[in-house]
Amino acid sequence: MNEQQESNLKWLAKLTREYQKSLDQALVPLRLNSSNYYFIMKIHDFGRLPQEKLVSLTGLNGSNVTRTVQKLIDQGFVVKEKNEQDRRGFLLALTGVGEAIYGQVLVAVKDAQATFYSNLSEEEQTIFEQLLGKLAEE
Repeated sequence: MNEQQESNLKWLAKLTREYQKSLDQALVPLRLNSSNYYFIMKIHDFGRLPQEKLVSLTGLNGSNVTRTVQKLIDQGFVVKEKNEQDRRGFLLALTGVGEAIYGQVLVAVKDAQATFYSNLSEEEQTIFEQLLGKLAEE
């Protein structure tokens, strides 16, 4: 790895920390953070979904997903139900409280993104998003 590549990796790490910090601050009033808000969004988007689906959607290992889901259950945002199609697994769904905060989560994410992008023009934001998408392609 050359010096420029190493420098780029440091910048990416710094940007990640800055975005997570901004997102964490925006989510504090909702009792969520940058590690668990995504679960609320995906459960909302998919409706009742198997817990294993969250593992594939997040790219996290199963035990991390289980811990995060349990915290969301304890907070009253998510319920876990037996999966009638697969009796070994569970389906996750948002509670009324979880559904109610979904819109607020979207606003918090939008606010965090606006803060994160504040030094970029609209054109630069578009280019940045396109480049990130290209880098993230598998």
